[in-house]
Amino acid sequence: MDYPIKGKSYTLKEIYTELKLDDGPFLMILQKAEYHPIQTSHVKRSQLLANDDIANTIWEYRYTTNEWIPIFYEVVDYNARRLCKIETIDGDVIVSFKAFPYPWYNKV
Repeated sequence: MDYPIKGKSYTLKEIYTELKLDDGPFLMILQKAEYHPIQTSHVKRSQLLANDDIANTIWEYRYTTNEWIPIFYEVVDYNARRLCKIETIDGDVIVSFKAFPYPWYNKV
C-alpha cells in the first residue's frame, strides 16, 4: 500500500482498500463556493463500500493536514454531490450521503 499522490484521482473504493492512510479521509464537496466535508463518522467503511454508487465516486487527493487527515476533493465531473444530502442548520452546512443520513438530521 502506498500513500496517495497529490493531484491524483481515486475511487472511494481505492481510497479505502488500496491506499495507506494515517487517519480516516475527509471527502470534501463544493457547496455555495465553499468546500464542506461529508459526515461519515456514523457509517462503517464496509457500508460505504457496499453501496456501488458511493464506492465508485471519484475523489482527488489534495493534501494531508498536520493531524494526519488526508483531504480529498470531489471530482465534479462525477458529481458525488448528487448522492449527498446538504442542509444548513443553525448556519452550519451539514453534508452526508443520502443513503446514510447524519443522525443530527433526525433531531431537527
